[in-house]
Amino acid sequence: MTDRLGEWRRAARPPVVDLAVALGCFLLASPLTVAFAYVDHAQLSWALAALAISCVPLLARRRWPLAVVAVTVAMHLVQFAVLQLPRPTPAATAVALYTVAIRSGGAGLGAPAHSPPPRSSRGRCSGARAPTGSRSP
Repeated sequence: MTDRLGEWRRAARPPVVDLAVALGCFLLASPLTVAFAYVDHAQLSWALAALAISCVPLLARRRWPLAVVAVTVAMHLVQFAVLQLPRPTPAATAVALYTVAIRSGGAGLGAPAHSPPPRSSRGRCSGARAPTGSRSP
């Protein structure tokens, strides 16, 4: 099974995969959005439109991952504060954060992806003492 998945990933074009991720994110989050809108008596059309708008930036997640995170977080803040929609589902933000984590190689946002380990001064261990050069009889 993993062989077929790997072949599909190599054969698929990045824009097609990004479109599938954005649509999948929308389809997975829409039942929760509908349920929350029903429970909290919010307008369903506004809630679904806000969800769709928050999933659209995922199309550019490979090219500008940090900008996509900023846009999706901003959209969720707009959903919550301005539109007063109940409990925005942060699926798009989760996918965007995952993309940033993968793209940075686990090194963090500011560090290069593969930085070498820090070297001690002059190649010595930090706890070792240097020989003094004179010997006592």
